[in-house]
Amino acid sequence: MTIQIRETTWLNHLQAIILENEYIEVVVLPGRGAEIHRIRNKQTGLDYLYLKQGEIQNFEADVLNETVRAPEDYFFCGFYTMFPNAATPADLDGAKYEFHGDVRHVAWEYQIDGDTIHLTGHSRNMPLGIRRVLKLDSDSPRITVTDEIFNSLDTGERIPFIYGLHPYHGYPLFDEGTVIKIGDKIIQTLPDRTEKLVDLGDAAQDSSGLIEIFNPKLDTGIQFKFDPTFMKYIWVWFHFNPEINEYVGSLLPCTNTWGGGIEKALEIDTALWLEPGQSMTTSWAIEVI
Repeated sequence: MTIQIRETTWLNHLQAIILENEYIEVVVLPGRGAEIHRIRNKQTGLDYLYLKQGEIQNFEADVLNETVRAPEDYFFCGFYTMFPNAATPADLDGAKYEFHGDVRHVAWEYQIDGDTIHLTGHSRNMPLGIRRVLKLDSDSPRITVTDEIFNSLDTGERIPFIYGLHPYHGYPLFDEGTVIKIGDKIIQTLPDRTEKLVDLGDAAQDSSGLIEIFNPKLDTGIQFKFDPTFMKYIWVWFHFNPEINEYVGSLLPCTNTWGGGIEKALEIDTALWLEPGQSMTTSWAIEVI
């Protein structure tokens, strides 16, 4: 099957781009920071990303009642990009670094070129942005992304930033016995959904650039491949709380450690910098297994 790309309206309101081949359907929402909203197995209907159904239902009700707010006011989960900050917000020299970055909230411009989507998102707080090339393989369940991170100014001071990836996963991909691996090392085998597990921190550093989540009961999973010389840290986050029926978590590749945001990155010298007119490029991939 060749790749099919179509533009549509998602949740009766949001502009969406749907990519699909014979294996998976991928939904991208340009108006929500180029969020990868959904990765769905076409044979089984399984969603590999966690979608917060209560929040989606609230959004749909607000659309119906014509009381809908800005897209960023709704927390659908899915998969977004953290930039130019991750974690704790800060104000530096008059520049506002929002929690997990503001690029995930702004509308990105896009152009469809054959089987490729070109997207561009600009921070609303500083002259930094991302030019993204996103492509779904025609003969495999694999999405490849290349991000050019840039400073749009011609002159001025260099600007620090953090860049990271934030997918969300939940039941049924996350379930008792689901295996979480970094490289070839198992870091967690998930407990029953009635058990409480709260964890947030950095995984041991690994040079493989590979994260894998595999559910043996469903005989499927998902992999994330990235450049470990660029995103040197992996945050491990699980929040399984049966008291509120929440079973969600993520492994997050990032250029910085999980705590402290841009101020901490400057303190420990892990912040990356862009000179006026400078850009840098990184690539990553998502593959259903």
